[in-house]
Amino acid sequence: MLSKLRSRVDKYLRDIAKIFVKAGLSANEITFLGLLLAILALIYAWYSRDPIGTGILILASAFLDVVDGSVARITGRVSIVGAYIAVSYTHLTLPT
Repeated sequence: MLSKLRSRVDKYLRDIAKIFVKAGLSANEITFLGLLLAILALIYAWYSRDPIGTGILILASAFLDVVDGSVARITGRVSIVGAYIAVSYTHLTLPT
């Protein structure tokens, strides 16, 4: 079931990833940007107590987490180090 969903979503992810590639961002830069957004969401949640704003920041961070892999595949720069960074970031930012 997830493979069917992925095949439907993958076309849109490639189109979005192409925008990031044209902007000159690498997959690792997008990963770190997502991590910074997650940290910003934590700080924002702590000080503002605004669940909507915090949720928007978390969704933006998760979106970047999804896009970074597509950027790596499009640019042909898939690497073990990049995958390790992305997986580590996901484990740090998502609840288990």
